[in-house]
Amino acid sequence: MTKKEFLDLLERYIQGTASDQDKRIFDEFYNNLQVEEQDHWSVWELTDKERTKIEIYESLNKLLEEEERNEKGNKGKFTIPVFKVVASIVIIIGLGATIYSTFFEPDKINYITKSTQKGQKATIMLSDGSSVRLNARSTIIFPETFSTDRRTITLIGEAFFEVQKDTSRPFVVKTGSLNTTVLGTSFNVKARESHKYIEVTVATGKVQVSVGSGNGEEIIYPNDQPESLSIQHKKNALLAVTLSPGEQALFVKHSGDITERSVSLDKYLAWNSDVIYLDNTPMNEVAEILGNWYDVDIKLENPALHNCLVSGKYKGDKLENILKSLRFMQGIEFKITGERQITLNGKPCK
Repeated sequence: MTKKEFLDLLERYIQGTASDQDKRIFDEFYNNLQVEEQDHWSVWELTDKERTKIEIYESLNKLLEEEERNEKGNKGKFTIPVFKVVASIVIIIGLGATIYSTFFEPDKINYITKSTQKGQKATIMLSDGSSVRLNARSTIIFPETFSTDRRTITLIGEAFFEVQKDTSRPFVVKTGSLNTTVLGTSFNVKARESHKYIEVTVATGKVQVSVGSGNGEEIIYPNDQPESLSIQHKKNALLAVTLSPGEQALFVKHSGDITERSVSLDKYLAWNSDVIYLDNTPMNEVAEILGNWYDVDIKLENPALHNCLVSGKYKGDKLENILKSLRFMQGIEFKITGERQITLNGKPCK
């Protein structure tokens, strides 16, 4: 019997799912191991968990032997009904399954999902004291109580994190194949499903961002050329970058590549202060930002408007005022075409 076969059969045995034939085979093999000179446990290099399973098996055998001795010792005094003997053995086997589930099966985890819609933002407090500020059209999924070794959540959309420091439990944000790991810091993650890239921007402390391998395709940047760009690209290798305040990791989904660059925090964290920050932002992205911010659908009637670049800062402005400023700066006209629908039109920008 190989090590794998032995461990598979042992696991079924202590869970109470092994057949009678399986149990006989296992008992015979185990008893033979005890009389052999070779130390299989040492040769097989068993882990602590695997050794504990063997100890559970040995404890079960001792309990069964005691039941048999009690049954024989009571013969002639009074008769023990067969169903009681069977019941006691079932209880012992059930005990093995209970011990197994206690020590080896993961606890059932209650997960919580929090989402925001267009025009909404929300602040969520986590069980460890960390806070998450969700931007519009975003979702986080997290356990009701974090495990003892790490704090893991899943993000779809955009959120700003302020993480309580805990050196024994790293805080991990999962966004597709990208993992952002910290001990205690504040940072922003933007991972829109419709976007071709994911941005991780650090405000305080240090953050590690790790991704899977890339396929060597060309890196495409969302807006202008990155500032102080340093490209880290290793084909078929795990990539990991460590970021400090004012630095950003840009992950390109289609290629699996990651870049590290220095950025202006005002630009990428402005939304958390309720500021719309546009910095040479393409018009199609402006339409998406305004649509999420004000809970409207904005469409560009002329596809040539996509290439228009817009700059400006807006805090507490009405949507109509922002649209009027676009008309003034770029000659872009707007009209309300439905209850929450706006259409933009105009000549291509220079």
